[in-house]
Amino acid sequence: MMDVTEAIIDRIRKMPNPPCHVGEVVPQGLSRFPYVWMMKSGEEYSDDLCYPRHKDMINYDIEIISDDIDEVRQLTADIKDWLMDTAMHSLEFVNDYGKKQTIHGIIVEDHDDSYISKVPDSDEKIFIAAIDVEAILGQEI
Repeated sequence: MMDVTEAIIDRIRKMPNPPCHVGEVVPQGLSRFPYVWMMKSGEEYSDDLCYPRHKDMINYDIEIISDDIDEVRQLTADIKDWLMDTAMHSLEFVNDYGKKQTIHGIIVEDHDDSYISKVPDSDEKIFIAAIDVEAILGQEI
């Protein structure tokens, strides 16, 4: 079974026209575009007094990279729609305690202008779109 990050990566890979690469590592020497890179950017925990505390949400930065601006725009729109159309509790993962859990829902928003791309500088002319993804965690099953 996979963790929550792998569950989201797997969801993107199952798109009708998936990118060449989806993952937490920026591919080196990649000759094919487009690719998608993602990184966990934060976690939010419950405010209740229960122990152990549990995560309510995990935030991700997702970058869509290509050498064709139209491809970046289209793939970004497709990924946003695909993730937002994820059925509630349809993605399962194994949490930090080794228990099965679901993703209750996914919220997708564009990053604002202050976002700084994490993809390393390249001599290639590339275009990058960045989105913010929030995975709202469901109950253990």
